[in-house]
Parts: sequence; structure tokens; C-alpha cells
Amino acid sequence: MLLRLGESIRTNNFSDAELTMKLQRLWKTAPPIRPMYVCYFHYAHRFTEDYSVAFGVEDPNGTFEISETSYIPYTIPLKEQLGFWKAWQQVWEDECSGRIIRHYTIDYEKYEADGTATLYIAGKKIPHAQSSCPKKAIG
Repeated sequence: MLLRLGESIRTNNFSDAELTMKLQRLWKTAPPIRPMYVCYFHYAHRFTEDYSVAFGVEDPNGTFEISETSYIPYTIPLKEQLGFWKAWQQVWEDECSGRIIRHYTIDYEKYEADGTATLYIAGKKIPHAQSSCPKKAIG
């Protein structure tokens, strides 16, 4: 599927003191079209490092390609305050505990017209392994 992306921002969940402000400004530019996508890309390395984020909408002439194959879906609890943040924290916990291996290519959130949303993480599920998570993210 091809998307047309809006302006992107560069940030870091663990070291960018302006993270909340940047994300709030970005959300003010969210397109009213559904489905609507929030795309995460250009990862520096791991989830503790810098990445880019932008809104996207389906467009056959778009230049940003995504799919739902080779992705691990996470339901975003939109009725909960900061539900998208809770979904991301679950992803990080799953990675730290060895339940998933992330590819760090393109991840995205898909917001549907019916009010539901799903987070798609590029990677695969793996058997349990133990490791420790870094400090909590800003937010």
C-alpha cells in the first residue's frame, strides 16, 4: 500500500525534552481522512534512540510503502488516556523480554473510520527470553 506522508519530525522517547511538545504539534496536523496512519521510520538503531514520525494517508501516487505482512499487530486502547503510549510500552516490554524481535524498518499506527486503531510493528514473535528494559520513556 502506498501512502502520502506529511511533514515528519525527528525525536527520541528517552532523551528529547521536547518530545511531548513535538508530538502535540504534529497531532494538530493530523489529516481528517480515515484510515489515517502514523508512520515511524529512519530509526537510528533501537527504540531508545532517534526516529522520525509522520502522518500518512492512502494515495496510489504516494511514495511511502507499507504492508500488513511481517508485522506484529497491537491493539491501541483509544478509550484509555494515552492509549497509544500504553501500546508502545507493551512493544518495548515485549522486545526487552525477548517475546519479539523488531526489524526497525517501518512501524505504523492505523486509525480506522470506526474509531479503532492498531499498531503494526515490523518484526516477528519469538520464544521467551530474559533481558532487562531501559529506564522509562518520557511521557
